[in-house]
Amino acid sequence: MAKNPYGRDYRLVESFSEKGRVKTSYEYIGEPCFFRAGEETARKKAFQCTLLTAAAWICYIGAMFFESASMHRLYVALPFAFCGVPLALLTGHMMALRGMREPLERRHMDRMNNKFPPAAMFLTLFALFALAGEGIGLAVSAFSGNAGQLSSGEIVFLIGCTGLVLCGARLFMARTHFVIIRRDA
Repeated sequence: MAKNPYGRDYRLVESFSEKGRVKTSYEYIGEPCFFRAGEETARKKAFQCTLLTAAAWICYIGAMFFESASMHRLYVALPFAFCGVPLALLTGHMMALRGMREPLERRHMDRMNNKFPPAAMFLTLFALFALAGEGIGLAVSAFSGNAGQLSSGEIVFLIGCTGLVLCGARLFMARTHFVIIRRDA
């Protein structure tokens, strides 16, 4: 059975409601945590990163919108399809970050320090692999004599993959603004 790593950070509090019923709730008793860069800076960067995540979704969906020969190659389509997983995780992190208020809890610190950077890194890597696969596919078709004009689907796919790489890299660089530390309250 899985053990809750944050179980000792909470205390069960029982109180009586207006109707005389026992009401149970949990109270955080762990160490308070704060943004290292400050809450105002983190909030501004969170808004920018939310826009970057939305732009990454537009690039991801836009690259799949047109028919392209690259999506028929497994070494391109597979890493590109896996871009959706870190993108969904980043969307969840951005939604959670927009609602965080100081003092933060230890679970928030673990989420932003340990799970946000790998999601941004894997988005960048998967998009880079798809972009490299597309480049290899175009080079192979050029050397085999099938080099023709790039279709509009190929161009949109290249633009979408490049956009994903740029958005993922910017999100990865923004991780320093969301570092949460423990500080004596």
